[in-house]
Amino acid sequence: MTVELCSSLCVPGKGLYVRTCVDAVNVRRLRQAEDAGDTLPPIVVARQGRVIVDGVHRYEMVRRRDGDEARIDVEWRDYDRKRDIFADMIRLNTAHGKQLAAYDHARIVSIAKRHGLGLAVLAGLLRMPEGELQALLRRMMWTPDD
Repeated sequence: MTVELCSSLCVPGKGLYVRTCVDAVNVRRLRQAEDAGDTLPPIVVARQGRVIVDGVHRYEMVRRRDGDEARIDVEWRDYDRKRDIFADMIRLNTAHGKQLAAYDHARIVSIAKRHGLGLAVLAGLLRMPEGELQALLRRMMWTPDD
């Protein structure tokens, strides 16, 4: 783990980020937790491209509080492809933190299709049965072929 300048890191672009947006309420809650004495885990960053894989809300909390020159704890990881970064984003964002919304799931399926990840793999990454993911997408009147 190292400490890095916020300005030296990249927030994932819309074509890779698993969420539709950064939630300002969640950012504020993280700040309140830290102000109350909680220690937040380091953010996870892909070494190549310096893209944040997990911890965008924590990153935003530190950056908004202390500015671009603030320092933040980083756990570096190496990936072979963007597909691997995206898969880790899904896996890490379903394990803790702000819960993914149904529209995030639909977004993830859409992005995953471009990276060649099928519904069965996605269901595993999202920690839900494949049938449940398919039912969720049907309720949203959306199919993976759209």
